[in-house]
Amino acid sequence: MMLSPYIKALTFFLLLVSLSCSNQKIENKLYAKNFSFDNGKQVIDSLDVLLQRLSSIAPDNSSFSESAILVNEHIRKTIEKVKSPKVLSEISTSYYYKKHDFTFAISDNQKIGIFSWDTRIGESLINYKNIVLFTVNKKIIPTSLSGNPACYNEIYTLKTEGKHPLYLFHGWGKYSAMEYYYKVDAYTSVNEGLEESNIFPNNKSSMASYYSIEDLGFESQMDFNIEKDGSLILKPEAWGSTVVYRPMTFNGKTYDNKHLREEIDLSNVSKEKDFEQRNSFNFLNGSELPLSKNKEGETDIYKFNDLLEIQVTNNYKKKNTEVSIYSSSIDSLTFNLKDVASLIGKKNEFLFFSGSGASENWPLLIYNMESEKHVLSKHMAKALIKKREILFAELVDATSNNDIREIDCNLDYGDQKGYFNIYTFPFNKENPIVEFTDQVFCGYVQ
Repeated sequence: MMLSPYIKALTFFLLLVSLSCSNQKIENKLYAKNFSFDNGKQVIDSLDVLLQRLSSIAPDNSSFSESAILVNEHIRKTIEKVKSPKVLSEISTSYYYKKHDFTFAISDNQKIGIFSWDTRIGESLINYKNIVLFTVNKKIIPTSLSGNPACYNEIYTLKTEGKHPLYLFHGWGKYSAMEYYYKVDAYTSVNEGLEESNIFPNNKSSMASYYSIEDLGFESQMDFNIEKDGSLILKPEAWGSTVVYRPMTFNGKTYDNKHLREEIDLSNVSKEKDFEQRNSFNFLNGSELPLSKNKEGETDIYKFNDLLEIQVTNNYKKKNTEVSIYSSSIDSLTFNLKDVASLIGKKNEFLFFSGSGASENWPLLIYNMESEKHVLSKHMAKALIKKREILFAELVDATSNNDIREIDCNLDYGDQKGYFNIYTFPFNKENPIVEFTDQVFCGYVQ
């Protein structure tokens, strides 16, 4: 039997009234002194009502700030009404049924959960608030994380050698009107609280990956890739228009940079002099060398044995470089580099350029002639080519690393000595993995 439009409208109205009354009953109970939730769905429903109320406050309302602060206080008190591990565990089940104006994450062992939401009191920026609930002796203890808050969506539990469990909190946030970030924070559970844990390289408890609104084309690539047990993290970095990843493995206490592929040849590369060019063209060691180099005005002309001619013209006023390529095997092409650059290498279809900078911090620029694309740009101190790999040296901060400072150094360097880590990456990969070779040397810094 078909229902009349009147009956349909009446049925829908009664349903709305029923839902409204149900939410109002829960909300009224919240303010009772000894109230606690019976199940996770009640928590989710209550927060949905409060977050909807928060989002409905008009920003041009004269009492906006006062109203927003009051609703946020009610949100905090609501979350702190979760009193049992059973309810905490049930929240995650109800949370995934539909979208919400807040995020919730829970650890695999169901002992720790975190709520995040935008308080709307950050003026033009998102202002996240976090509340953590964790289980201690079958009781739920509410607390908050220190440092810059974020919208957390994952919690990883690490297997450690110590007696206190370690947790990784993964989330994202907005740094400014134009800049965003992903972050990973490390905490350990001590007594009835959470403390920052300095388990990341350089004795850090937090890592962040920043990107701007101009980089939204590869925004998803700027997120951390984390194994489910937290044993491996791939940290993203933007090298020009390419995103690379640095792997870090957990050793039971801290994260190490070393995660080296066995096929990489590291022989004869361990100190500063191994990077010194051994040819008259000032090309990187391991590069294909030109047959000749001539100069006409501001243009350097290189000819290679595969009938390839490369012309490099510097424009010092505009601070850029025009590169023209002529060959019998490919169509001639011309491209520009946004720097005064020099050709310092060639390997098959790849060209390598050095840009302007200090001797310990200059940009390496890589161009692919076949795809006619700029591959990447990365500041470094030294570089050489090993087959399809670039080995490069990067200046590091040795102030907090006693092991590095014990490395022998030339006494003539005096206060201008610096310590350099050696890394490697495959330059022919779309998103290369940058790996620490576990080699460090002491060199001269200008």
